[in-house]
Amino acid sequence: MIFSRFTSVRWKEYHELRYWKARKNAEGVLKNTWYEYFYTTHFGLDATYYTNKVLLDIGCGRVAVSSGPPWPLAASAWTRSRENI
Repeated sequence: MIFSRFTSVRWKEYHELRYWKARKNAEGVLKNTWYEYFYTTHFGLDATYYTNKVLLDIGCGRVAVSSGPPWPLAASAWTRSRENI
């Protein structure tokens, strides 16, 4: 049981990394600029609203990290928050 769970995780990680490398090769620079609108303007907020706040970024994959910057395409990567969890 442990072996099958381990191999399925490794399979997913391999294919996820392969996908993102292909996206980077196709696009050159990976961006997430569309998120800012949905976290600010859409709700009548300014980007400075998030300054020094602690954000919980719930997404798929390895987006959420405690202490330190989120992954480059994370929804909250553009913020100047104090911490992304």
